[in-house]
Amino acid sequence: MYERNKALKKLHAIPGFNENAKLFIRDLRYFGKDIKAQNRLNETKHEYFLGGKYFLPSTVSMILQLPMGKSTVRDELRNLARRKIEREQDEICASHDLSPLFEATFGLDWKELKAEKAKARKNMGN
Repeated sequence: MYERNKALKKLHAIPGFNENAKLFIRDLRYFGKDIKAQNRLNETKHEYFLGGKYFLPSTVSMILQLPMGKSTVRDELRNLARRKIEREQDEICASHDLSPLFEATFGLDWKELKAEKAKARKNMGN
């Protein structure tokens, strides 16, 4: 847990990381509903949509090495892909598979992110 917290702190210290992580989660959640989100994710050309407009290659490397329990994010993504193959499911779903994994990775909560976005929209309207 100490190593994970240390690594997370290092990620969150990267300028723009928090905003980019939130956008990344939002885009994963809205993959099939928002063409701009889908395009941003697809433009990463990454199996798990890491990189591109969200994260620099050095940040992606840090994310993949981030401890998660007794494994790493990279290991968890590989396990997810393996489980999908074993269940004969064609692909990993951005919204249902990847978003919850990355929310846990970054210590973000989708309900809180949605509420934060709604509050910001409401404040802009006033």
